[in-house]
Order: sequence, then structure tokens, then C-alpha cells
Amino acid sequence: MKIASGLVSAEFVSRPNRFVAQVLINGQPETVHVKNTGRCREILQPGTRVWLG
Repeated sequence: MKIASGLVSAEFVSRPNRFVAQVLINGQPETVHVKNTGRCREILQPGTRVWLG
């Protein structure tokens, strides 16, 4: 898979509300904005790899 430059790989931890998520980037906890405000419960499971851009 080819990944566009500028993207960062992270591990999803939790989603406290529909606008933010807690992730681990290189083992460091970070709070990030979630563009899709839908539920996404099927795909946003703890431990899932996510790409941030």
C-alpha cells in the first residue's frame, strides 16, 4: 500500500466524544480531531491502526 507523505500512523485508544479521539503516536498519548462525527464503532476499536493527516 502506498501512503501519501505527511500522514502519521497511530494506534486508536478511545473516543471520549464525537469530535476527539485519544491515540498513541510512537507510544505517546495524543488528543486528535475526528473529522467524521458518525459513530464509527465498527472500525474505531482500541488497538486499531489509524492514519492521521
